[in-house]
Amino acid sequence: MEGPRVARKADVRRDSADVKTVMSVKEHRALNLAVALGAAAIILINVATLVLATTTPATISHSTVPPSQ
Repeated sequence: MEGPRVARKADVRRDSADVKTVMSVKEHRALNLAVALGAAAIILINVATLVLATTTPATISHSTVPPSQ
């Protein structure tokens, strides 16, 4: 009687899905660059918002109700 067959590494075929999940070094660098540029853009927008908030004079709302006497 034969026992269960044990698959060795050489016997296991690579599935096409496995090959697609492997990222090349070029793709990895491009993804890192995209993430870094996105983070830099968010930081610049935050800084611009803070500068705008501190330099723009506050608007004073004028009440339309006449003062009581």
